[in-house]
Amino acid sequence: MLSPRWIRHGLNQALSAAAMSSLLILVQCTNAPERVSTKNKNTGSNSDSKQGDDENGETEDIAPTKISDLNEDTQNKVFLGIVDKAANASTCSSDNQSRPSIRILTRVEYKVSAEASLGLKLDSAVMESVLPVETPKLGYDHLRDFNVFSPERIESYINANEIVAKQFVKEKGDTVLKCNGGTAKACFETWLTAALPVLWRTEVSSADVVAHGTQFMTYGGNAEALQVMVERLLLSYQFLYRRSIGEAGQLSSWEVASALSDTLWAAPVSTELAALAKSNKLQSKADIQAQIALMIKDKRFYDGIKRFVDSWLGTQALKTKSFTAENAKVDNNVRTDLLNETADFFYYLVRNDSDTMKGIFTSNFSVGTDVIAQAYGLQTEAIPATALGGLNAQKKKIIHPADSAAGILTQPSQIISMSNPDSSGVSKRGKEILSHFMCNLLITPPNLNTIVAMTKFDTNLSKVEAIKAVTDRTGCAECHKVIDGIGGGFESFGAAGLQRSLDDHKKAISGAGELFSVSGKSLGTFSTPATMGALMASNKEIELCMVVQAFRMVYGRMEREEDSCTIVSAHKAASEGNFKFNKVLSSLLSESSFLQRKKAGDK
Repeated sequence: MLSPRWIRHGLNQALSAAAMSSLLILVQCTNAPERVSTKNKNTGSNSDSKQGDDENGETEDIAPTKISDLNEDTQNKVFLGIVDKAANASTCSSDNQSRPSIRILTRVEYKVSAEASLGLKLDSAVMESVLPVETPKLGYDHLRDFNVFSPERIESYINANEIVAKQFVKEKGDTVLKCNGGTAKACFETWLTAALPVLWRTEVSSADVVAHGTQFMTYGGNAEALQVMVERLLLSYQFLYRRSIGEAGQLSSWEVASALSDTLWAAPVSTELAALAKSNKLQSKADIQAQIALMIKDKRFYDGIKRFVDSWLGTQALKTKSFTAENAKVDNNVRTDLLNETADFFYYLVRNDSDTMKGIFTSNFSVGTDVIAQAYGLQTEAIPATALGGLNAQKKKIIHPADSAAGILTQPSQIISMSNPDSSGVSKRGKEILSHFMCNLLITPPNLNTIVAMTKFDTNLSKVEAIKAVTDRTGCAECHKVIDGIGGGFESFGAAGLQRSLDDHKKAISGAGELFSVSGKSLGTFSTPATMGALMASNKEIELCMVVQAFRMVYGRMEREEDSCTIVSAHKAASEGNFKFNKVLSSLLSESSFLQRKKAGDK
């Protein structure tokens, strides 16, 4: 009889080939990013390919992974189409359907899902060292367009699975295998019945459980066999993919539960969601919206808000930002607290029914700790316990001066995220605002850093005027007119978010500027950050862009032309009465275009 070590080695080889085959089939059938596998008909080798044995002993040549590129012009055109459809909503069908979709789970999702289903606490540093790294685009790390399967990913998963399985056997093995005197097979199946639906996010039949139990016994029915089985379960596409397929033409209750838990709680399917999925009670729009309302009122909603805000607004850039000596007040302790500022603010607004455009863009406060307030010389205001909604009791309103307050735009965390490490970064700030809030993606020249380093700016002029002097020519002026007209409005804030009266060139700050739409149309002028916030709060295109950003989070991919009506319908639903951010999430997760999926062959 083969030893368990050789069983596991052989299983990993088999799983590597079998998993790749099944995963590739699933990918190809659901219109995922292209991965092609073909039989090698040549005797020569390909340095860009990896070979493995299939079940018939033949070699299989796996083509290099193809990853999509972000096409800024295409995305801008899609957004222009969305704006146009929003102005002519009658052009949209009420029964629009989306295509089936799958995406690879992220490293964080792997860890929390494995922990929840296996009852473990995994070492974050160890898991990060072995799990594949995502390719983030526009701040999102889970977009299927840019994260595709590859042989290298499977190798990473195999290594990670072995680490997890060994820890599981060490900590939980005896509990699983010795359950009240039952046989090893019966005990394994009892454990599997409870754990597998959580791990795979789907209903698991008793026949499937018995089949896995039989497999477990063929490997010896002992601790070594348990490790092999856990590795096998973790390598399944059921675990590695987040699926929105809707084989019957509509998402299953389990697929809905998975989407709700990912978006709203950034967590595995909870016990209550699993119960609803098992009872098939997440099928109607009314039932789903009722469940969403409950989940938003739960304190676990904070994790979903933080994940979205970190992706949408790039708050995680704070982790690697450095500060100059003059900004020494903003130390690592402040940085740590700032990482949560925008999420705290958004969560507070939602929980207190204030997540309107006015609340988001004109509030004269952020939410954070005394550490932040003291670093920036700002006053605080206690938040009543009834309004905290699960936030730490130490969190307070941090009050900003009325003339400089522009809601989310002037929060220190946002100012820093949009700045260069040692300067205000007028153009960078403008470009970030365009991308985050106006869905206007500008292409950054590949040699930009070299160009900036070689450019001599006239320090006798203000920073804004100096930039204009060197960019006021064909090929530069068109873009810089747009981005610098926005970025200049934040010159009263230094690189670390501290307010100032003189810019980087020690010149007086104007703070005036102009907003432009993705089509180049002027949306109005402003004279202070506060008036800029008021201008943005009343703009429909910015509302639509917020829906687009939420779409990317919910659907796990970039928006396409065929999604225009989905986004317009969600915006319309979120705008009934007063546009609110939480209604955007609710509408995207319950619209017919999300629930209804096209069947194979449908156009």
